[in-house]
Amino acid sequence: MKHIICSIYDTATEAYMRPFTAQSSGQAMRMFEDEARRPESEIGKHPEDYALFKIATFDDNRGHIEPIEPICLRRAHEISKQED
Repeated sequence: MKHIICSIYDTATEAYMRPFTAQSSGQAMRMFEDEARRPESEIGKHPEDYALFKIATFDDNRGHIEPIEPICLRRAHEISKQED
């Protein structure tokens, strides 16, 4: 099965955070949105600093990672605006 590898970019540190896998872009976005909606999380406290990126795919049958040009899937400050 192919999974996606995502990472959250932090503009304050100008670095990508530790990557994680998800079964789909939708699942990764839901995980990111849940974190952005938690007011006690770093993403929830500073939503303007964080964005979710798809950075690779992972084939668990072959153990192969294929990097891609990073694609922005979601920005945390856009999630906050939707809740107002």
